[in-house]
Amino acid sequence: MPDQQETAKLQSLHAALRSSEELFHAIFNLAAVGMAQVSLEGSWQRINQKLCDILGYSSAELLQLSILEISYPEDVARHQVLIHRLLAGDIGTYAIEKRFLRKSGPTVWVNLTVSLVRNPDGTPKYFIAIVEDIEQRKQAEQQLRESEEKFSKVFGLAPIGMTISSLCDGKFVEINETGERLSGYPREEVIGRSSAQFNIWASAEERNQVISEVLEKGVVRDREMVMKDKGGHLFWGSFSAVVIEIRGEKHLLSLVSDIAERKRAQEVLRESEERFRLLADAAPVIIWESGPDGRLTFLNRAGLEFTGRDLEQELGDGWTQGVHPEDLERCLETFLGAVRARTAFCMEYRLRRGDGSYGWLAETAIPRFALSRALLGYIGTCIDISESKMIKERLQQANKILEQRVAERTSELRLTVNTLQEEIDERIRMGQALEAETSERLNVQQELREKELLLLQQSRLAAMGEMISNIAHQWRQPLNLLGLLAQELPVTYKSGKLDLEYVQHNVEKMLETIRHMSQTIDDFRNFFRPYKEKVPFNMVEVIEKTISLMEGSLTNQKIETTICHDCDAMVHGYPNEFSQVLLNILINARDAFVEQVAASPKITIQIAVLGERTVVTITDNAGGIPEPILDKIFDPYFTTKGPDKGTGVGLFMSKTIVEKSMCGSLTARNVPGGAQFRIELPARPDSPGPQRGQHG
Repeated sequence: MPDQQETAKLQSLHAALRSSEELFHAIFNLAAVGMAQVSLEGSWQRINQKLCDILGYSSAELLQLSILEISYPEDVARHQVLIHRLLAGDIGTYAIEKRFLRKSGPTVWVNLTVSLVRNPDGTPKYFIAIVEDIEQRKQAEQQLRESEEKFSKVFGLAPIGMTISSLCDGKFVEINETGERLSGYPREEVIGRSSAQFNIWASAEERNQVISEVLEKGVVRDREMVMKDKGGHLFWGSFSAVVIEIRGEKHLLSLVSDIAERKRAQEVLRESEERFRLLADAAPVIIWESGPDGRLTFLNRAGLEFTGRDLEQELGDGWTQGVHPEDLERCLETFLGAVRARTAFCMEYRLRRGDGSYGWLAETAIPRFALSRALLGYIGTCIDISESKMIKERLQQANKILEQRVAERTSELRLTVNTLQEEIDERIRMGQALEAETSERLNVQQELREKELLLLQQSRLAAMGEMISNIAHQWRQPLNLLGLLAQELPVTYKSGKLDLEYVQHNVEKMLETIRHMSQTIDDFRNFFRPYKEKVPFNMVEVIEKTISLMEGSLTNQKIETTICHDCDAMVHGYPNEFSQVLLNILINARDAFVEQVAASPKITIQIAVLGERTVVTITDNAGGIPEPILDKIFDPYFTTKGPDKGTGVGLFMSKTIVEKSMCGSLTARNVPGGAQFRIELPARPDSPGPQRGQHG
């Protein structure tokens, strides 16, 4: 029988232990203040989220640090002294205001309450720390200190208004600077006059009462009254007076303190208390206050609505009447034990509702202390956790049902996975087929690019042949000149007229001719040098250089070329490629003149800037292009010449260069008497303004 009783007690202790641990976990994690378990060496062992929020660290970061590592250096020594006293058993707990270093940099003021948990044998085990964020209060205190310091400096020598008046006739004999400021009267207006003449008392009746009391008792202390300054403004003052004797004559020493600040502070305190009551009544949780004896002094509206009772019924010990009988003893032990230890506490218990049913509450409370560290009482909050308790039970039942459903669902998922795998395999096969098709299309695109490059090379070769022909035309005359100069030398020598001046003159002619021929070679070489990147170039200069390359061929056909422009237009592109485009158009115009005999063969090139476009037109009077083939002249390999005179790629590549490489357009049309090719290219924004000019 004793064994059974012992077993029952042991089971009861285990149940109480579990309940206590659950209560501790709930309080620890849901507390409105930071809570932590700290090792004897000062490292964090367990922390709640509120502490992480206050210090700005994550839980993982904080667990890697010690409490001293994030303490403000100036606060460490005081903290360590209290820790040593706590470990020595001199004190059971302590609370200090100190600073911690937040992760973001600035410090944060906290109210740190630390208690020591001991092993059953009395040896220290670990610390429990409660951290309350008081940064805002500290800032307010700092602002208050600064305000008081400013006030002290302003009223340094005379912080209160003081006057001395004769008791027999009431005339003032002295007033200090503060008195002048309070009354608004300068000293020269006050001395020699009585207070009755100034009307500084808001109430004449109150003045007479004070004077009578002074005459009767000889002293009046801290009488609060409304006073009036020179401007008629009323203000609160604290009036004190005492009869003194100066040189055998009785005088009245009066002291007036401006208590407007105190009155305002009292009003602020009243408003603060009223604000607390309003906030507490508006809060969705139960909020209560108690005195240092543990008796209830306040319960907010949420608490009264929960119990369905009046405030008078709940105050004092009345709140205990609603606690469930099974929880009452534990509640009182927890509450009164915390009051004796002056520590915070948390607990869960059942409280009777207004309808007679019981609801579960989670209660958290912390002590309030005066500046002298005297216990003022407790303030606490209660949260209705009945629903969470019910949900927990339902979750346990739901978990069992869920496990069964998971097993069934797992079987279904296996079938689904197999189906999906087959789908994936099919999509892989489709992807491989798509990849093969894409590769084939890329190969076709590569072939098209290679054909386009081949056409460009053919166009360049055709242009090169034309250029070689032009060079032959341009070199024929200089070579004839060099031949004549060479033949003239022996004739002149035989005639005896060969002197130094004659030789120098002929040598200069030869060198000038050779330089002209060399320049022709340079122009030819530059024409076939491709540009890898776009560059700005002068449209007029490129056109003039291109015409110079064909000068011999055009002159031989007696073709007149004219360049008309109203500005030196700048274009961003490939100058040599553009020169090739122009060369192809000029060659076609020259060949057209060969087939169509014109009385005055003429090619006119006009340059203009229209808005943001540079426009170049090449117009001839060779009879025009037959209408049936006008739309085909830019097709590759299309030509009206014989196979020995053209390849049919010149105009095709010209259109490709202008439209694809230089983002422009190339079109052709017939005009009266001939054909006109029109090139439009984007104009450079830095092109100079109109400059009238004409070259022919």
